[in-house]
Amino acid sequence: MPWPHEKTNWVDGVTELDAWWFNAMEDYIGEVGSTDPASLTFKLTNPAQEDPGHKHTAAAFNGGNVGDVFSRSEDAWAPMTPDAAGLVAKAGDQTISGKKTFSTIPEVATDPDSVNQLTRKSYVDAGIAAEASARDAAIVSEASARTAAIVAEADARAAADAAHDAAINGKVARTGDTMTGDLGFEGESANRAIQQGRRTTADSIGRNLTLSAGGATIGAADKAGGILKLQPGVSTGTGESGVEVYGCPAGAPGVNDNPLALMLKVMGNKMGFFGETPVVKPAALTGQLTTLTFVDPGVPDYDIVAPTQNTGWGFATADEFKTVMSVIANLQTRLGQLESRQQDLGLLS
Repeated sequence: MPWPHEKTNWVDGVTELDAWWFNAMEDYIGEVGSTDPASLTFKLTNPAQEDPGHKHTAAAFNGGNVGDVFSRSEDAWAPMTPDAAGLVAKAGDQTISGKKTFSTIPEVATDPDSVNQLTRKSYVDAGIAAEASARDAAIVSEASARTAAIVAEADARAAADAAHDAAINGKVARTGDTMTGDLGFEGESANRAIQQGRRTTADSIGRNLTLSAGGATIGAADKAGGILKLQPGVSTGTGESGVEVYGCPAGAPGVNDNPLALMLKVMGNKMGFFGETPVVKPAALTGQLTTLTFVDPGVPDYDIVAPTQNTGWGFATADEFKTVMSVIANLQTRLGQLESRQQDLGLLS
């Protein structure tokens, strides 16, 4: 009779236990070392049995060391280190490769002391706070220094302006930075100069200084600009004063300063060019004679040969004579033009 799959209603003193119940229970459970694949003994103890869902291997869980884990290797379960099993241990040094994603931010207990260690937020916050504090201090220090420098510069400029105002008091009228009066120097203590200083930047040319007269009103039609006048100081009696213009000629290659050279000098009513002593305006040239008239040579002949003797000396050919007359007449014309143009320039009376 088969093993029942449902509970039997037992009634004390009524139900009888027959031998087949014990035989059926023995067949279902099985004897020790049972080879019946339907018995529970076989299913729980036979190494080849995978039902009820696991496989037993003799001596698979024996051996190992403290801290080992059990992992399957070569179709068997065996003790091994977490590294060998590909697991992360809670203690000890390990090298872990590959990307790992944490659903919760990991925490570390100490601050880093080498370049490759994880950094705690508190460590970063403290570093940022220290850096911010240092930068704030530096900014405050720099701002203080700049403020002090600005104040000092302002004081120096104010002092310079005051000294300048005192120096030009009574000499220059001005509104703001624009002069509304004439610029003048006191004439007692020393010679004065208006000049631009030399450059301080290495290997640089000098800067230009321009003196310019005033221009006509913007948009004004046919109006002249102001005249730039260079005039000496007023002289008295037999004294003379004038104006000198200098140049600085080129010298030998190198870094030595070249001397200034007087190029134009006006002294009183005299003038000299290229450093020559000034002279008064030259008188007009001797009036020229009537301009020659002549007959043009047939063929101009500028190669005048030796004169010939024929009751006196004469030109060898008529063309030679006519050529000489044409040259003399041309010189008369050119000299007259030169005189007229020099008079126009005021160089001749």
